[in-house]
Amino acid sequence: MMRGDLATPLSAAVVAILSADATVQALCGRATRLVVPFEDVNDAEDPVTEIPLPIVVYAYGQDTEVGGIGDQREVSLTLDVIAEGNDAARVINQLSARLRDVLTWNAFQAHGLDAVVRAPVIRDGAAAEPEATRGLRIMRNLYTIWATAPAA
Repeated sequence: MMRGDLATPLSAAVVAILSADATVQALCGRATRLVVPFEDVNDAEDPVTEIPLPIVVYAYGQDTEVGGIGDQREVSLTLDVIAEGNDAARVINQLSARLRDVLTWNAFQAHGLDAVVRAPVIRDGAAAEPEATRGLRIMRNLYTIWATAPAA
């Protein structure tokens, strides 16, 4: 298991796992730049034209020492899906389902990480619709991924 910085290998694993998946590529309509940090979207003056959509966005939640055997550290990463247009809700829902299928414990183990995807936020009724902001449709905090490693 990796020691020290865990956030970088966790985000790299998420990018690698999702970028290699043909279904995610098909839903996004391209083979590259499928997953980006939140800052890329947040810092864009016009994300509709500057960011390829649809896209998966990640942000770090926390990075703490949790103690225990080997002074374990724990990192959380949240995932959002952003799309635009009349078909945005369908694409977001299909991407969300695909993330659940491919971001598995075994997939993270293949990248040398002990990571699990926590159950998604359950939404129903009006809350199940992606929110609209800055011309985009966004489903926020779909998944939280927790990874642990010995502290440095």
